[in-house]
This record gives sequence, structure tokens and C-alpha cells, in this order.
Amino acid sequence: MTALMALLLTACGNKEERFVPKSLADLRGHTIAANSGTTQEKIARMCTDADKVQCLPGGLDALVSLDAGQCDVALVERNNMFSDDFKRMAIEEAFTDSTTQEPLACALRKDDRALVDEFTQFFDSLEASGALDEIKGRWLNPLVTNNLKKVVIKSADVPKQGRRVLHMGSDYSYPPYTITVNNEYTGYEVELWQRFCIAHNYGLSCDVYNFDALLPALQSKRIDIIAAGMSVTPEREKMVLFTPADDYSVTTCLIRKEVVSDKGFFEGIADSFDRSLIQQDRWKMIVQGFWTTIWIFLGSLIIGILLGAVISYMQMSPRKLLSITANVYIDLMRNIPILVLLLVMYYIILANSGLSAMSVAIIASAMNFGAYIAVMFTTGIKAVDPGQKEAGLALGYTPMQTFTYIIAPQAARHIIPVFQGEAISLLKGTSIVGYISIVDLTKASDLIRNSSFEAFFPLIFVTVIYFTLAWMLSKSLDILLQKIQK
Repeated sequence: MTALMALLLTACGNKEERFVPKSLADLRGHTIAANSGTTQEKIARMCTDADKVQCLPGGLDALVSLDAGQCDVALVERNNMFSDDFKRMAIEEAFTDSTTQEPLACALRKDDRALVDEFTQFFDSLEASGALDEIKGRWLNPLVTNNLKKVVIKSADVPKQGRRVLHMGSDYSYPPYTITVNNEYTGYEVELWQRFCIAHNYGLSCDVYNFDALLPALQSKRIDIIAAGMSVTPEREKMVLFTPADDYSVTTCLIRKEVVSDKGFFEGIADSFDRSLIQQDRWKMIVQGFWTTIWIFLGSLIIGILLGAVISYMQMSPRKLLSITANVYIDLMRNIPILVLLLVMYYIILANSGLSAMSVAIIASAMNFGAYIAVMFTTGIKAVDPGQKEAGLALGYTPMQTFTYIIAPQAARHIIPVFQGEAISLLKGTSIVGYISIVDLTKASDLIRNSSFEAFFPLIFVTVIYFTLAWMLSKSLDILLQKIQK
């Protein structure tokens, strides 16, 4: 007993000392979180082993990862931390590395030199009039955090049409450059372009992308402007044109606080719920994302069923060309990951089609779903005894009547149980459409997480909604199958 007590006392006395780095050199061997495609990711890879770098998709996920204790440190852009939501997190600044400064600017395509020149002249006029100092004072001043909750120019104040509609791409989770406030896209760079469009009669559309998808979207002409506090590097200057750079990226290393919070459990839960959904009416983003998900699912379902019926007909056709074409299509769609298909359709095949991102998502999902539907239809129809067709024809039915009244009801008994699983998979598969500038349920939760630094309630709400939709779909198909079997 005495030996056990001594062991416990020794263990308590040897409590591991908190890791507090003083420079980038101290990060060697430690797990570092940084956002994909940023200067901070590049620095992280130079500071530690590749397997210890958490390369996160966008927004301020590095802060959330550190807050959850999933890494030792997080490297972020210094200006990203100017918000009250950041201050309440269980993290603090360890040091700032001023040796890694890089200029920040918006990026445009190489063939858009005229637009860059026009914006540069507008930018110079703002600077000459003193208006630029006022704008920078509101957004780039680290002492005035309330500015991150203000919307100076609303989207309704900016033209939707004009000499040309400019599409601005961003994650809208990089304060103070781009941020979501009261369901409005705003920020320092957003406001500059809003003012430019108002002054020069351009339309402006704010499109949501992950940071690492911005350059492909720009090169495929899906967007015209990247606004995300992008670092001006020699590598990027070979690919894009930059607007005048008037701010600099300064990398800050963050660590977890030694003392976390003195709030009670229920008080913390209530506070988290308020920040996640109530403040700034963030729940409205969930509602908008819900309807986007529903429309994509229904559009893909209907088109996929029709496409599957055509492919199934071709597959069972006695004409070899039709059957071979159908089988090749099925093999392609079933062996290409749906996310890859979505990106290929959006950035390559339909890049210059003028179709909206939602239309492309419906087409890609329907193409994939249709292949599985075709196999189900073919298998279900072939499972019906061939004698049933002969009996129908012998009774005087036409081939179409025989299929409609005799074969189809029997085939449905084989098809619906499999169809049920594929329909649910289609519903869940819509969660990837955020990769192509669609704010669906999943992307809405990402935007809320990146603006409130709260992961629990946004993800829980989305999980519950997806589960409820899938459950309702499953039960509806169960009822349909029971009616058919009677």
C-alpha cells in the first residue's frame, strides 16, 4: 500500500511540462495544424516532419483542431485572430514570426489584365481621397474587434448585373479579409470589390469555395477573383495576376491555454448553442443549406431514374452497339468516385457551359445514380419469369401493356429493396457538393464553424437532419413495397 502511494505521488510530481515554443525552430518533432494551400502550411512543412503536419481543408480549421487538442500548435495568419469568438477559445499566442512576412492581395486570371488595371486605378483613387485609410482602419485594426460584426455594404446594395458580372471566390472564413456576418459575405477585400463594382457598374457574385479549390476555379473561369488574403509568392505570380498588395501575412504560432474555462457544463452548452445558431441568425444558413440539399437530391433522383431506364433499355437491347455502349457507361460510372466525377464535370467538361454549380451537381449525381438504377432495372426485369410475358401476350395485351401491368409490378418487388439503399446513398452523397461552390447542409455547417469556432452544434444539427431525411425516405419506400406486395 505504501509503495502504491509513493508511486502515485511520484507520478503527480512528474507532471509533463506544457509545451511553449519561442520560435519556429522549437516546433521540430511536434504536430502542427495549418490550413491547406496557405503560407502557414508551407512553413509547417519546413519546421517539422511531413507526417506531423495536419493539412486542413479551409477556413480556420487549424484553430478548431488546436482547441480540440488534436495538435500541439497551430500556425495561422495573425489578422485571422481578431474576433471575440477567437478570444473565448482555449488557445493563446505563443509567438509571432515576422521573418515570414509575405504581401497579401486578390488574384485574377492572366488574361484579365484590363480588369486588374481598372481596379488598380480605383484603388489608387481610394488611397488619394483618404477613403482607403478609413476602410483599412475598420478592417485591419486589431484593436477594434467589433468591426468584424459590422456589414457596411450589403449584397443588396451591389449590382447583380452590369457591364460584366464578376464572380468572387472565397471561403469567407478568413477574417478580416473575407468573413460571414449576419448571413452576408463581407470583409476588407470584399468591401473593396463591392465599392469597385458600384462605382464602375459591374455585377458581383460571391461564390463559396474551399481555399485549395480557388486556383482551379480561377483557371477554369468559374470565378474571376480570388479574395482570401492570398499571399503573393513567385510561384503564384507565374499563374495569376495580383491586385495592389497593401497588407502583409504575419505567421502566428498558437498553443492551448493552461487554464481553459471556469464555466459550468450546462452554461457552456447554452453558450455554444447561442454562438452556433442564434447569434447573427446563423440558423438561417442551415435552413438555406437544407433546401439546397433537397433540390439537388430530388433533381438527381428524378433524372437518374429516367437515365437509368434508358440505359437499362439499351443494355437489354438485341443490338450489340447499344448494349456495349450501355455496359461501358455503367462500368465508367460505377468505377469513378463520385467526387472525382463531380470535379471533372465542373472544372473540365462543363467548365465553359454556363451552367450553374447546382445544375452541374445534379447532372453529375444523376449520371452516377443512373448507372446503378440501370443495373437494378435490368436485374429486376430479368428476375421475372419469361413465361409471364408470353402469358400476357397470349391474353391479348400489347407488349407495353404486358410490361406495365404484369412484368413491372413483379420486377418492382426485386428493385425497391435495392433502390432504397441507393437512394439513401444518393442523399448522403449530396454532402460533397460544397467542393464546387454550393452552400448545402454540410457547407453551411462549415461556414458556421469557421465563423463561430464552434464545431459541436453545427455538426450535430447536420447529422440529425441527414439521419431524419434518410429515415423518412427509407420508411416511405418500405410502405411503397408493402403496397406492391399486397
